[in-house]
Amino acid sequence: MKFKPHGYQENVLGKMMERGKLALLLDPGMGKTAICLEDFVRRRDAMIASRALVVAPLRVCHSTWPTEVKKWSNFSNLRVQVAHGKGKILESVNAADIVVINPEGLDWLLQNAKHLFSFDVIYVDESTMFKNSQSKRSKTLYKVVHSMNGGIPFRFILTGTPAPNGIENLFGQFKVLDPDILGSTLAKFRGDHYFYARRMSFGVLWEPTKASAESITRAISPHSVRLDANDHLDLPGIQYIRRPIRLPQEVMRLYRELDSELMIEVSGGLVMAANAGVATSKCRQVANGAVYLTENGLAATEETRRIEWVHTCKVDDLCDLYEELGGKPLLVGFEFKHDLSQIKLGVKERFGFTPRYIGETTNAEADAELIEKWNRRELPMLLINPAAASHGLNLQAGGHHLYWYSQIWDLELYQQFNARLWRQGQSEGVFVHHAVAEKTVDEKAFKGRLKKEGTQRKLLLELKGNK
Repeated sequence: MKFKPHGYQENVLGKMMERGKLALLLDPGMGKTAICLEDFVRRRDAMIASRALVVAPLRVCHSTWPTEVKKWSNFSNLRVQVAHGKGKILESVNAADIVVINPEGLDWLLQNAKHLFSFDVIYVDESTMFKNSQSKRSKTLYKVVHSMNGGIPFRFILTGTPAPNGIENLFGQFKVLDPDILGSTLAKFRGDHYFYARRMSFGVLWEPTKASAESITRAISPHSVRLDANDHLDLPGIQYIRRPIRLPQEVMRLYRELDSELMIEVSGGLVMAANAGVATSKCRQVANGAVYLTENGLAATEETRRIEWVHTCKVDDLCDLYEELGGKPLLVGFEFKHDLSQIKLGVKERFGFTPRYIGETTNAEADAELIEKWNRRELPMLLINPAAASHGLNLQAGGHHLYWYSQIWDLELYQQFNARLWRQGQSEGVFVHHAVAEKTVDEKAFKGRLKKEGTQRKLLLELKGNK
């Protein structure tokens, strides 16, 4: 089957060829990978590029890009090398047309720069991985893009969620394209775009103003293309359902004590939080049904930590929903390892099967097999930690109900995980269920995400309107 771009994809391809450096702010499911492959083929045919570098999350490296190349006949002749683990072989990397690598592998590129053939084009898939311009991975990427072997002339960043935690997230990403777009340094970015410094007890907190948003939007608009899936794809409806969870009085007493005193004593031992941030995390654990115990006043290691089970309200609600659905497949997003244990045990006791989960092994092929089973509707329930696998998975054929066991703050992970089901190819309306423990941090996270979503939506609407 040959890839034939849709009209909106052809429009993006034209802008990519015209500008050479562009932010593709496309909603999930709009074919960003195929667009980039087609862009590379056209550049190669025009003899302006011969090698491409793709930087992506590890799971996307192993599944999305190699799979997309095999899917379309006009890309099947491209030699793709995933430079990870045993794939980090100089001869194989130099022989490839497209090298796919995760952020942690960028150091390897710099270390071997003298022995690597140059890259002509780079596609940064899920560019929000570099929203923190001061992180080690971002500084390494800047060296690869702007300095290694003379730099990479054609540059593209890809994301549907460019500002998940505010417009300040944009600086690190657009610095990949061109440091002059938003300023060569973080200080210049803040100064040029009207951020103001608020003095706090822990230091200085830089905050944007309305003028900041307007200034940044003007600056990035000529270097961005924004497409909304609703405008171009025939997507089914999506409904967001809040399922309030009322915790027992004794659990709420423990919760309030932990929240205020940073320490509680339970039957299994002591739970102690070193500061308010740690307390928030532990309160979220309690809201879910369990909490990690503290060993001798110190945080336990992965091997030694113990768990105190405090309630089963959420797993009971999950099982209730599965029963209400009459056995329809259910995708579940969890966060803590004890969530996983409790869900597996609760479902096993009530329905007689143990749900599978992505990450059962470190084997990428095993995960790919699980995904295939899900999409063939052979799995009644599939569990995923969105922090480990929210990007690049196509799960829309396997079901249309999603259950958020944990309420997370991260808008990007939230939207990306929802988009595993609500994307092109989904044939049924999608239902996103949220287990929200009343009078807990769950409610704050739920409302906090809505506020972030409003900020990002405004930015994307303005960029869309400037086209």
